[in-house]
Amino acid sequence: MNPFARRGLVLVALAALAACSSPGSQITVPPAVPAPNAAVHSAPMGHVVRVSASDVAAVRNVRSFHYHLFPVMNHRGKAVKNATKVFHPADLDYFGGEVMKTAVEHNIYVNCHAGDESCWGKPEEFFQNLTGSKLVKMLGQYTKASTSNFTFGEGTPVAYQAFSNIYYDNDLFSILHAVAKSVGASGYTDEYHIFLPKGVDNCFDGTTVCYSPDIPANWFFCAYHGEVTFGDIGPVVFSVEPYQNVRGCTYKLPKGYDPLTNSTDSTLLHETFESITDPNPNTFGTLGWYNIPYNQEIADLCDAFPMKQTLGTLKVYVQTMYSNKYHGCANGP
Repeated sequence: MNPFARRGLVLVALAALAACSSPGSQITVPPAVPAPNAAVHSAPMGHVVRVSASDVAAVRNVRSFHYHLFPVMNHRGKAVKNATKVFHPADLDYFGGEVMKTAVEHNIYVNCHAGDESCWGKPEEFFQNLTGSKLVKMLGQYTKASTSNFTFGEGTPVAYQAFSNIYYDNDLFSILHAVAKSVGASGYTDEYHIFLPKGVDNCFDGTTVCYSPDIPANWFFCAYHGEVTFGDIGPVVFSVEPYQNVRGCTYKLPKGYDPLTNSTDSTLLHETFESITDPNPNTFGTLGWYNIPYNQEIADLCDAFPMKQTLGTLKVYVQTMYSNKYHGCANGP
């Protein structure tokens, strides 16, 4: 397997990293009003989880919240071609923090009209094919664990009534708490991916740092991953995937690739690899695998290098990942 070369010393993308350890500084709690029930769900989806008043109240007992942004990047429309150099300063260092040696991936589908995954393509098929693929085997050099430990769990539809089309921390944490408590899994062995439907924005509390294609001045990120610690169920690793089939959050695709499915899969891959290698991205604590000179994680370093890849039976056009073995971007071990 030949590695794909790392870009030059000046990177196009800068990863934004922030941390918060005070429950009151980033979290605004709305009145404790339960969301309505979802009406339908498809058979493989499991049960519909209700966001209850107790889930909303649990946000008041959040002990910590750390996240790492995937910024909007204009360069994502084109791949970098004919790059042949590699640079050891881009290698990832391990700082002693958490690493997910096993990970069950749980999907959360918020307010999809069909009550399933279809508003975002086929993210379940993506995870089922990622397990055991050549690409996911790259993680072995960082986790020192079998990549068969990374599996898909289930998809859960959730109906949630927000106060506007902007979802804030309290909205996402209420949804996350409800599903994690229902599934009965938390800690650094499970990850939850929150999918937001088209037309919904996402901003951090008290800021204009948002996913907001409709408000370009505030549009800073496409997605992010993080860790939040609840008072009752402990740490929960998660990512947030707003609707990705928008300019600035997707690649210019070769012919034959579905834009909705591929845009979701590409970002989901990015956040999953970063979550596994650095699930608690806390600059004021202890990081997992991270590159300090560029302030980037395993996926940030290679976002400009997408390619056609085969994951099991699935053909996708997604980015490569940074390999310390090759000192560059690669699509396998």
